[in-house]
Amino acid sequence: RVIATDTDDGINAQMKFKLLNDPSDGFQVSEDGLITTMKSFDREHIDQYLIVVSVNDMGTPSKTSSSTLTI
Repeated sequence: RVIATDTDDGINAQMKFKLLNDPSDGFQVSEDGLITTMKSFDREHIDQYLIVVSVNDMGTPSKTSSSTLTI
């Protein structure tokens, strides 16, 4: 799970997660930052995946941050 915090209130504190890159097309991220797989993986074929997750708030202007995860 990816966790993000925002000190704003109301709609400005709401956040949206998305995958910026997923070379395997095998992951998804939910509205609350939970990363899950959509297919089976073979560790003997590929032993790790690097995916980039971004999060942005609903403020104006919107603030965005991203992180690279090694899975």
